[in-house]
This record gives sequence, C-alpha cells and structure tokens, in this order.
Amino acid sequence: MDRSKLTAINRCIERINRGEGRAPIEDLYALMAGYVRFAAVRYLGETPEADDVVQEFWLRIEQVAAKCRPYNGYGYLCKTVDNMCRMRLRAASSRNVPLTDEVIEHFESERTPELTLRQQDLKESFAKARERMTPKERQVFALVCYAEASVREIAKQLGLSKSAAARLRKSMTDKLKQTLTEDGWDSRND
Repeated sequence: MDRSKLTAINRCIERINRGEGRAPIEDLYALMAGYVRFAAVRYLGETPEADDVVQEFWLRIEQVAAKCRPYNGYGYLCKTVDNMCRMRLRAASSRNVPLTDEVIEHFESERTPELTLRQQDLKESFAKARERMTPKERQVFALVCYAEASVREIAKQLGLSKSAAARLRKSMTDKLKQTLTEDGWDSRND
C-alpha cells in the first residue's frame, strides 16, 4: 500500500476520534472496504459469518478507532479484522454438536457405491474395533474420528482431566491398532 493511502487512513481515524460525524467513516470505508471484506472471506469463506464480521467491524469502527494509534491506523485496523475473524472461528469450533450413537451408526452402516472394496473392508474393521471398546472409549473414538477433537477438547466434552482423556485415547487407539493388525492392515503398506 502506498504512503498516501496510509496517510489518508490515519487522517480518517483522527477525524473519527475528533467526532466529525459520518464523513470520515465513509472516507475510511472507501479506503478499507476491500481489505475488510477480503480478510473476512479469507478466514471464513463466502459465508454469512464473513458478512457478519464485515458488518460488525463497520458498526464498531468508532470504538476501534478510539483505541488506534494515529501513526499505525492501517495495521491496527487489519489486525482488528483478523482478530474478529479468529474469534468467530473459535466460537464456531466451540459449538460442539454431540455425536450420538445414532449418528455414528448412520455413518458406519451407510453403504456407498463410491467406496472401493478396500475402503469398505477398512470401515468394517473400524466397526469391529468399536465393538471391543468400552462406552467411554467409543465416545473418544467418535470425537477423534468424526469431530477431529484434540485431547483437550475430549476432556472438556466428557468432563475429564486431560490425563484421563489422554489415557482413554491411548487405550482406544491401542484397541483400534490391534483390530486393524488382526484384520491384516499393515501400517507400513497401507
């Protein structure tokens, strides 16, 4: 970005902070709207969430400008948009959808013609391993396989300590490995 545009952004921020009404906000919008939209789409994709972040940014622009140092307006505004997007992503990932046995059984029982015989055999091996697991291990299996949960997320969802969640994950993984080995799946070749 050229120096004249950076200077114009800093002037707009100063004018917003002096309370000059809508004109400096409209000028800042003309200078920054493209980046704000680009950043939101980069983080959140073409979704309503991205539109919400853009709208929220412009609704809060006076509060944001009040915290901004006049010599680094562009950098501060860019960082603010990035942080707003990250907060949306964190909020979305914390809204966990519980994986019930019905949901898991639906995924495991569903036969799809697109699956190769090899993929179907692997799916059956996973189902066999799941039968050997305790109910808690099955919950961990579901969280790891279907929700890609970390040990910390498993602990939070199941109300366990991180060490207990790690032990459950390890025992679940050991049973899965044992079943896959018994069924002829060799990790070196598969």
